[in-house]
Amino acid sequence: MADVDYRARAMSVLETRAEIIKRAQAESRELTEDEANEVSALEDHAARMVEQGEREARVNGLDPKTRSLTVPRQAGNVESRSWAGLLPSVPEYRASLQTGVDNLGGVTVPDEVASDWAEYLRKRSVVMSIIPAANVVPFTSGSVALPVLQAPANKSAKVAELGSYADAGFTFGKKDFQAVKIGSKSAWSWELEEDSPLPIRNMIAQALLNDLADQIDNLGLNGVLATNGINGIVTLGTHMTPLTAGSVIGYSDLNDAYAAVEGTGANPTHVLVSTDVAKALRDAEDSAGNRITDPTLTPANSAYGLPRLTAGNLPANTAVVLDASRLHIGNRASASVLFDESGGWDVDEIRVKVRSRVAGLTVIEATSIQVVTVAGS
Repeated sequence: MADVDYRARAMSVLETRAEIIKRAQAESRELTEDEANEVSALEDHAARMVEQGEREARVNGLDPKTRSLTVPRQAGNVESRSWAGLLPSVPEYRASLQTGVDNLGGVTVPDEVASDWAEYLRKRSVVMSIIPAANVVPFTSGSVALPVLQAPANKSAKVAELGSYADAGFTFGKKDFQAVKIGSKSAWSWELEEDSPLPIRNMIAQALLNDLADQIDNLGLNGVLATNGINGIVTLGTHMTPLTAGSVIGYSDLNDAYAAVEGTGANPTHVLVSTDVAKALRDAEDSAGNRITDPTLTPANSAYGLPRLTAGNLPANTAVVLDASRLHIGNRASASVLFDESGGWDVDEIRVKVRSRVAGLTVIEATSIQVVTVAGS
C-alpha cells in the first residue's frame, strides 16, 4: 500500500484554516459562528492527521515481526516516512493553533519546536539587553582570553625638529572568560498535556526562561568571581563616594556619575537603577517643590537622554551609569530549551530542560562603570 503523506494533508488543512482567519482579519471583524465552527473542525482534523502520522511512524519503527501483529497490512518503507520525527506532536500543534484572533482564545506564542531562545532571553534580561551584539564573545572551549591593549607607558609629547619620538610602550593584557552553566528542568504528566486546552509546555518553558534571565541578571549585576564564577557590573565598576546614610539618590547624583564616566573618555549609554531609586526619580521634585514628571503621563524612563532601566536585582539604593560598549560577555552556548517525551517504560511524562553557558562579564576599564550607593544600605 502506498504511503500516505499525512504531513501534506495536515498542512493543507491548516492553510485552509489560516485563510478563513486572514479573511476575517482583513475585514476587521471577528469570526462568525459558522467560521469559528469551521476553524475548530479544521484544527481537529489537522490534529488527527498528525496523530495518525505519529502512530504509523511508531509502528514502522517496530521489529517487522512485531509490526505484523500490530498492523495487519503492509506498513510501507520506514525511510519514506522519515519526516515523521520532524513533525510537532499533537500537543505542539494544539499550542501552535492558539495563535489566532481573540474570540478563539488566540495568543501569540513562541514556536515550541525551536531550540534557540537567545533572542527571547536577551529581551528578558537587563544585562543581556544592554551589551552590544558585537561584544558578545563566542568561544568553543571552557575558557577564552580577550586581548586588551593597556594604557601606554609614555604619552605623546612635544618633539624637537628632526628629533626622535619616544616609544609609547604599549603592552597587551588579557581579560579571561570562564564558562558557567546556568539552567533548570521540570517535568509533567503526559495526561496533563493531552487534556489541557492550554499550551502547557510553552508556559513552563517561558517560566523557566524567565527564571534563567533573572538568574543571569542577578549574576551579571552582583556576581563575585570567587563565589559565583562571574564578576557582575557592580563588582567590576568604580564605586563613587557613598551618599550620606538616609539620602535618596536623585538626578544630581546621576549627573555626577555621568560626568565621571565622561571624564575617562568613555561615552555613557545607560542608567541602571534599583526599584526604590526608580520610584524616587519618578517622585522627584524641583527646587520649587514641583514634581519633575507628570504622574498622568507615561512614567519617565530616561535620565539625561540615556535609557533608564529598572533592574530588580540591583541592591536597594543603587544606581549605575555606564558605557555598555566597554562591556564584554562570553557566550559558550546560547540559551536553549530541550524537550524529552521518551519518559520511561513505566512513566508517561514530558520533561523540559532550559540551559545556557555564559562567561563572566568583563569591562575594558573600571571607570566606564560608575556605581552610586548610599552609606549603610
